[in-house]
Amino acid sequence: MGVIGRTGAGKSSLVSALLRLVEPSRGQILINGIDTEFLRLKELRSKISVVSQTPGFLNGTLRKNLDPFEKHSDDEIWSILDSLQLCDKVKENSDTIYQMVNF
Repeated sequence: MGVIGRTGAGKSSLVSALLRLVEPSRGQILINGIDTEFLRLKELRSKISVVSQTPGFLNGTLRKNLDPFEKHSDDEIWSILDSLQLCDKVKENSDTIYQMVNF
């Protein structure tokens, strides 16, 4: 799902509420019928990704950007890159991008 809107429309407030950076003063936030108040923060936050309006792409290695929580093996990462037809692109740019990949 994507959330877009004008400045001041409440996008950041929504994200803050979804990630429980702020707790609701009333009501509840349900995701698939589950009240987020009863989920562990680590579990909740690991299931939600946020792409900022000014993303910090490649702040660190390519591997770290693709798997920031180090949950996947190198083979899985390469398999995903292959399915996206990006392996050749990564290898082709070995002077810049590939050197940042710690596979």
